[in-house]
Amino acid sequence: MANKLISQLGALTTGNIEADDLFEVQEADQVITKKVTLTVLTELEAAARAAQDDVIEASVGLSAAGAYVPPVGSNYIDASTDVMDAVEMLDDAIGASGSAIVVDIIPISAANLNNAGITPYELVAAPGATRYIEVLHMSIYRNFLSVRLECGTQKLIVQYDTGASHFVEWSNVFIELNSDGASKGTWTSNVDMVLNKKVEITFDGGVNPTAGDTSLKVWIVYIVRDTASS
Repeated sequence: MANKLISQLGALTTGNIEADDLFEVQEADQVITKKVTLTVLTELEAAARAAQDDVIEASVGLSAAGAYVPPVGSNYIDASTDVMDAVEMLDDAIGASGSAIVVDIIPISAANLNNAGITPYELVAAPGATRYIEVLHMSIYRNFLSVRLECGTQKLIVQYDTGASHFVEWSNVFIELNSDGASKGTWTSNVDMVLNKKVEITFDGGVNPTAGDTSLKVWIVYIVRDTASS
């Protein structure tokens, strides 16, 4: 057969290449040319990939063969059958217990704050018939722009859904300051937590401010408790 350029040879499709097919290899000294099978040619890459696969598998709880290894002695996922099953079990457990601590950061625009006396601003939605919201911590950042808030002698308060009493408050002096500032809420003596009621922020006199372009950023830390859970 006459000599041919590689570009002149017929092409094999992927499905026609087999492990014992031969390739031409020229050694580094460029003197000797040898043959090598596809298996030998790719074994270094295959070994490296297999080692990295083992690392990835181990990091997500799989054996070197890729099988899921259920944990032993966990709180919720000993019976899990794969990684996603374990995640779903955890999600179900958290949802059922209702004991996950939530941290929310809620911006309140000047327009919403100036309307919050008549229309209290919702911070946390009502959680459901058998649940109540236990607030653990609250703080606000007062973002003053150019006109200080004027709300008479009212305090800024947090309550359960237009309740008769509130459980957190900020003084009239603090809320009307013409500067930026941050403050923790002051807890009142009201400790009653009400089933299926939203948490909202308003003014204790139920009257809207008459002036001001102050906005707020509210940090609230809370747990939703479920009275129906075991």
